[in-house]
Amino acid sequence: MPKLMDGRMQASRIGLLLAAAIAVAGCGRGGSSTGSKSLDRAAPEIKAAWDKAVAADRANDYAPAVTGYKQILLQRDQLSPAQLKVVESAYGKLMQRLMEAAGKGDLAARQALTVLTPTRPRGQMGTR
Repeated sequence: MPKLMDGRMQASRIGLLLAAAIAVAGCGRGGSSTGSKSLDRAAPEIKAAWDKAVAADRANDYAPAVTGYKQILLQRDQLSPAQLKVVESAYGKLMQRLMEAAGKGDLAARQALTVLTPTRPRGQMGTR
């Protein structure tokens, strides 16, 4: 007979499952950034980068979308708090979709993760 979890452990697991369910339910199936107009007032180069990242996001062209959102986030000092929140949200939703798609065996998602995941040079593995 399996051991029963104490109340705190059980409540903790239920809370984690609930949070995961809410996060997944909140993710739509198209682009991560649909409906946002706050970047329209950004600097022209940021607006252009945003439009390009959104187009890649909507097409599930994962690597360019991730790279585009990251490049915008690196310029956070040029974004208003509202704009920053929109970009962070779009990036987070995209990453969630990417991981979900890769977990389901989507070849494009897996290839994107391979491209986006940095690799260590062979000689540095396990060295201190």
